[in-house]
Amino acid sequence: MKNMKKTAKVSLVFTLVLVIMLISISGIFATEAKPPKAITLLCGVSGGTWFSIGSIVSEVFRKAGIRSSVEIGGGVSNVIAIDRQDAELGMTMTITPPVAKKGGVPFKEKHEDVMGVGTLFKNFAHIMVSEASGINSIDQLKGRKFASQPVGTSTQQAFTDILSIYGLSEDDLKITRGGQSEGAALVKDRHVVGLTATTAAPSATLSEIALSISMKILPISDEKYEELAKINNGYVKTSLPAGTYAGQDEDVPGVRVDTILIVNKNMSEEEVYWITKTLVESIEELRVAHASMKDLTVEEMSKVGGVELHPGAKKYYEEVLGK
Repeated sequence: MKNMKKTAKVSLVFTLVLVIMLISISGIFATEAKPPKAITLLCGVSGGTWFSIGSIVSEVFRKAGIRSSVEIGGGVSNVIAIDRQDAELGMTMTITPPVAKKGGVPFKEKHEDVMGVGTLFKNFAHIMVSEASGINSIDQLKGRKFASQPVGTSTQQAFTDILSIYGLSEDDLKITRGGQSEGAALVKDRHVVGLTATTAAPSATLSEIALSISMKILPISDEKYEELAKINNGYVKTSLPAGTYAGQDEDVPGVRVDTILIVNKNMSEEEVYWITKTLVESIEELRVAHASMKDLTVEEMSKVGGVELHPGAKKYYEEVLGK
């Protein structure tokens, strides 16, 4: 009888151990990273910060053994493309998905199938003019020749919002459209009085202009920021530190938004887990991609505004951050 009880006890212990092992193994496979077959990353305009950073992100995936390419895009058009599953990964800004979800201007319909992967860096809404233009405030841009960016970019969206709080629209200016490089060339040739770029500071393109021509960044006051925040709460009050660009001797009050990576909500949890894991494990490479990313942390990457985190990304951040 004692031997039977002992045998039953051993059997029970063995069964419990087996159950625990099976649970552990199932947990491992539940979070197994599965790389996509290929990744097309939609970035920004040529000559811009997004494209150069996107190229480095794409290289991270290639080093991990995945075929990856980077394509020109824009904050607005990238949301549409990701929503339609025309690409695997895209860059946008926190002000864009909330508008897309509602189908607000400039979107012609609702785009609700977009989720976040991680935050990359902060962007300053630059509105830069030449000193020779005599322009000192945004409302004085009315009627002037000015370089904006293509419709569908986050820069164009932000510029439109900012103009609106001064009672203006792009139609009140003589707008030329193109990337930062094209805008810079027009400024240097004196064909326009200035350009706009919602991008990480310092922008290499804008730095080059400031070294060759006396330029100034137009400020946005606290009062005007409050009006802007009512339009879209993705804007954050900030200031551009003195010395960011040549000739900039004082801090300039303005607004910023964050650049984030997005995927379609229907991408598998395992694939998004792999993308997130690969980026975090390559964070040192990301930090040297641009000055704005030199202090990037996993904690900051996990805080994505304007859109919900994809379950695959959320699972990885919870594991690595212990939350």
